[in-house]
Formats: sequence, structure tokens, C-alpha cells
Amino acid sequence: MKRSLLICAAVLACLAVSATPCLAAETSVTASSTAPIVKTLTSTDVQWWMEGEPGKAIAIVSTQLEPGIKLPVRVRLPIPPGMTVAWAGEISGSSVEQDVQRDFTVGTAGGGSYAEFELSQYRIGQIDLSGVPLEADGPTISMNLEYVQSIPSSSTAVTVRLPSGATDVRIDPAPQGAPRTNTDGEALYALEPVRLKTGDSLTTSIDYVPLGAQALPEVGRVSRTEGLLFVLASLAAIAAIVLGAAILRQKRAAALGDNSAVHDEQMRGEPHQDRDRSPRPEPDSDEPFLLDD
Repeated sequence: MKRSLLICAAVLACLAVSATPCLAAETSVTASSTAPIVKTLTSTDVQWWMEGEPGKAIAIVSTQLEPGIKLPVRVRLPIPPGMTVAWAGEISGSSVEQDVQRDFTVGTAGGGSYAEFELSQYRIGQIDLSGVPLEADGPTISMNLEYVQSIPSSSTAVTVRLPSGATDVRIDPAPQGAPRTNTDGEALYALEPVRLKTGDSLTTSIDYVPLGAQALPEVGRVSRTEGLLFVLASLAAIAAIVLGAAILRQKRAAALGDNSAVHDEQMRGEPHQDRDRSPRPEPDSDEPFLLDD
């Protein structure tokens, strides 16, 4: 028995060591760029992805630069309260393999936090944010997710992504029209774009009953009155998490619709290309957009 425990401990140590480089890359907070900072984002896209991680809701925040802004520049993207940055970088618009991960720094402004990093190859910047545990009210998942406009932006567009088979869907503010769906059955609901003042917050209330609610794993899923107590109890669970990190990165990148060639055709265009972003600054020069910092 003791020998078995020692063998298990050794395997766990090996897995921990092998996982460390991946985790370090995902949480890098070192940045030394001297490129000018984009002062006002032309647009901010926020996607709440329910069950983007098992038992959790995650967020993806992105922006696309105006054609008049010359690279390289630094961008600052708002971090929703209670979340931390798992990945920051540039989105190529072609394939996940072409995306560029960037070091980032975290700062505070406008009543909230932001992640700052450089764009030097592509004009789309994105941060993936770690998930928050789902809250359950009986069989219904019920979440109130807050976004704070810590960085000035001319327009903010929110989308909600729900898993296949979700029923009894209630989203407030109400989405525009019917959702788009992909071949996996996931649904993307688009809310009316808004113009938030710096420091304003926007709360999105999301209720739905997941497919097979009674059979859902309880990992990461908590009631409104209970905290999350989660212990990894097997080598299989740890191996699944290590392997799943890379897969999740690919899924998250695909969530941006038109910015990823691997995303399902039916989900394309929603976050970046089809939205009316007026009013917006005129890109006559770099001066209205950039801070020499």
C-alpha cells in the first residue's frame, strides 16, 4: 500500500512539473513595450461563454483597431470583476496557430481593472479570462455577470454563448432577434451595442436550463449560499485538466466568430463585422487615438 502511494505521489509530481510551463505561459504578467497606448477603443466586444470551462462561465474581451492606427501600439482591455487573465494576445483572423500570445500587465483605471499588451502584427487584440463557478437555482443556471468599462470605448457589444440543448433561456438585457447556432448546437445571442461612459457597469442576467440538468457534474457548480470546495482526487482528473488546457485555448479563440477560420460558418461575423459601431472617431491621424506613454 505504501509503495502504491509513493508511486502515485511520484506521478503527481511529474504531472505538476510537466504542467508548469503551460500554466506559466497562460499567466504571464511581464511586459516592457514602449509603443504608444491606444487612448480610446473604437469598440469593445464582450462574450459571456456559459460552460466555456466545465461548470464555469468564462469571458472573452476583444477589440479591433481602426485602419488609421499604425502598429505597433499597446491596447488596454477591461477585465470583468472577479476574473483573471488566462491569455492575452493578437488574433490573426486565419487560424489559431497564427495567433500571437503577448506578455501583459494588469492595471486599474475607471473603477475597474484592465490588461495591457502590445499589438505589432495583427489589428485584433483579445484576452481570455478564467471562469467563475456557475450558480444553480434548482435545475436552472442563473448568473449575473458584470462588466465595467474601465477603458474608454466608443461602443461596447455583448454576446452570450449558451451550450447545446439549453432551454428556458432568459437574458436581460434582451438579445436582438434569434440566436445564431453552430453545428455543435451552441447558440450565440447578441445584445444591442451600447455606449458606456468610463466607469459605467453593465450587468447581464442569464438564466437557462442545461441539457440533462440532473446529470450535470457538480464540479465548479455552486448554489447562491455555498462556496466551491473542489479537490482533484485522481490522476485521470489531473491528466484531463492538463490536456484540456490546450484544447480550451483553441475553443476560446474560435469563439470570436469572424476572427477565426476554424469557427463554424454559422457563427461568423457576429462580434466584429456585422455591428453598427457609430458614432466613432474619424481616423484622420493617430493623434485622437494614441497616448505617448
